[in-house]
Amino acid sequence: MAVAAICLTIVFLTPLFDMNNRALYGNSIVSADEIWEASGFTMIMERTGGLRQYPHFFSLTAAQMEQGILEIPYIKTVTVTKILPNSVTIHVTERVVSGYVDFHGTFIYIDETGMVLEARTYMHQNLPLIVGLGIQYFTLGQYLTVNNPASFAIATELTQLFQEHGLEIARMDVSNVFDIRLFAESMEILLGSMDDASRKLQRLRYTLDHPDRVRNVRGTLDISDIAVNPVFTPLR
Repeated sequence: MAVAAICLTIVFLTPLFDMNNRALYGNSIVSADEIWEASGFTMIMERTGGLRQYPHFFSLTAAQMEQGILEIPYIKTVTVTKILPNSVTIHVTERVVSGYVDFHGTFIYIDETGMVLEARTYMHQNLPLIVGLGIQYFTLGQYLTVNNPASFAIATELTQLFQEHGLEIARMDVSNVFDIRLFAESMEILLGSMDDASRKLQRLRYTLDHPDRVRNVRGTLDISDIAVNPVFTPLR
């Protein structure tokens, strides 16, 4: 018994097991302080009242740390690796804002899957404003709750296609799934339905890269029919 007590004393009181060798990789949006705090690492340090500078190796499991970090909306995946006696490494991947939705004057930032990342009174990137979803409510770290799920599915698919084709779209209106409208530069773009959407956007990319006929001219570009060439109609 005495030996066991001595061993436990060594394990829990010696600084050998203080997790003072830590590393974090993969974050560029979320700060390191926020991630370590969400993991429980900082909380344990504060709770010791200065008796221990770092958390004890056995005071937090990797699963507990991962669960806490995943509560940050911008965190997509996380892996925590602990190695005796004092090392912990966190690898994260982050979600990226791909569009905005206006909800009663609040701009909801969403990723390409429709996950709500944050909500602010302004938009800070050149990303599409999505119209026509019929939002019911939103919760940070959850998917948008909408009245028009078909429009929502189209919006998430389009944001991914915009990224694939390198398109900067200012606004998209998915109110009518058969008459989708995009807005870029000085043009309104008639996409029509989602049939052959990738090929249509490829044509749009080509048109924007060769803007001899449409530069600085306000008008409508119809790319809804893949069987015919895009048709540009200037405003009169």
